[in-house]
Amino acid sequence: MNDLVTICIPTFNGARFLAECLDTVVNQSYQNLEIIIVDDQSSDDTVKIVRRFQEHDKRIKIHINDKNLGLVGNWNKSLDIAEGEWVKLQFQDDLMSLDAIEEMLKLGSNHGVDIVLSEREYLFEDGLKDPFENLPRLSDQFKNDGIIEPSELAEKLMQIGIGANFIGEPIIGLIKKELVTKYGGFDARLKQIVDLEYWLKLGLNERIAFTPRNLNQFRVHANSESAKNSSMKGIRPSDIDEINLAYKLIHDPVFKPFRDGVSQEKVISMMSRRMRFQIVKNGYYRMKKEIEPQIFKSCPMDWISRTRAFTNDLIKRI
Repeated sequence: MNDLVTICIPTFNGARFLAECLDTVVNQSYQNLEIIIVDDQSSDDTVKIVRRFQEHDKRIKIHINDKNLGLVGNWNKSLDIAEGEWVKLQFQDDLMSLDAIEEMLKLGSNHGVDIVLSEREYLFEDGLKDPFENLPRLSDQFKNDGIIEPSELAEKLMQIGIGANFIGEPIIGLIKKELVTKYGGFDARLKQIVDLEYWLKLGLNERIAFTPRNLNQFRVHANSESAKNSSMKGIRPSDIDEINLAYKLIHDPVFKPFRDGVSQEKVISMMSRRMRFQIVKNGYYRMKKEIEPQIFKSCPMDWISRTRAFTNDLIKRI
């Protein structure tokens, strides 16, 4: 194995944990790396920290955006400029085992696949309690290194649904750059479950090599998007995302193999139930303001009518 691997680190005001993150990257046992930092107009010492690491490691490149692209936009920018045969996102707060790249490459090579995912562990800061204690995981079912076929992932999706990210965050994956070109980047319209949508887009069309080993560590702190979403009152970004993702699973051409394998009727039934749940929970009119009009217009009128009637009935009873 001597493929060039690009580790993409999108940054924005990440000085607090960045040095710790970079330590785990530059000290990887696999050395043929391109390390790209794409900074989204940071105002702290992020760039200074990167420059300091550059003095000792010529594999590190830094790109500073002309304007702020936002979280997901910066992820995609990082992937776009990567030149390696394989790419891996690594966030400014997060860590990975020093043999992560080596082990993931071996797994991909052994099974002849273009996507490798690992299990991850969470690092909690600021005294946060574990909000993911009961989160379903791929390792609950796939307990040994091996292959996850698209049909197996589809079955697990139908069992669990889209209410929980049972696959993992963007940092858990090592993928061939050609797949980024084939399937595109992350959907910037999503805010919270953008990673689930991305892994489903790939994994429902391509075979995945998976290891239940914790090769990646995802940090959760008070300012992380996960913590903000879980503590938010009212309509959460994840609530809106679920409706948008449900719509994509019903209509988007990239998910046609999933619909064909499971059956269009079953997918529509399951996704419609999840849409109803979110609309009833948050209110029909409030959610309608947050969702693109064509999504509401294109959904079957029977469930919209029932949801509206049910919501109005609840209001009358209150």
